[in-house]
Amino acid sequence: MGGMTDDLTTEPVAERRAPSGAGPTRSRRHKVIGGVCGGFGRYCNLDPVIFRVPLAVLSVIGGLGFVAYGLAWLLIPFEGEEENEGRRLLSGRVEGPGLTALLFIVAGCGLLLASLGNQGAGTWFSVMVLGALAAAARWSLRVSYQHLTLTPKWLV
Repeated sequence: MGGMTDDLTTEPVAERRAPSGAGPTRSRRHKVIGGVCGGFGRYCNLDPVIFRVPLAVLSVIGGLGFVAYGLAWLLIPFEGEEENEGRRLLSGRVEGPGLTALLFIVAGCGLLLASLGNQGAGTWFSVMVLGALAAAARWSLRVSYQHLTLTPKWLV
């Protein structure tokens, strides 16, 4: 059963993490749509599914997932690249991935505005799920950092 997450979990922790001081990058190997969740999974040392499922739920309930994914797609570059999709769009190089990210943002904003008319209950739920996802990623980064700094090199 060779799945997308098998490759991610068999790599040593030091190889999975981005270099210290570098921000997250979008993954080319663990990519379903734009590589955002795969990149965040690698950066936070978590399975990308932990990011995909809440973003799918947030997309259906209020559209906030579409907005978050589209913004991340525009602002986070692919691994090994310096330039992100947003910079390409601003420099006049209009390509498919940048337009798709903009479509995600516009669709998400439309769903978000439509859900605000329903007393905003779905919107608050979306914000809470997004906050829980951010807290889980932060916790994982902290645990991974402690593991790397407290574990002797001969054990890693």
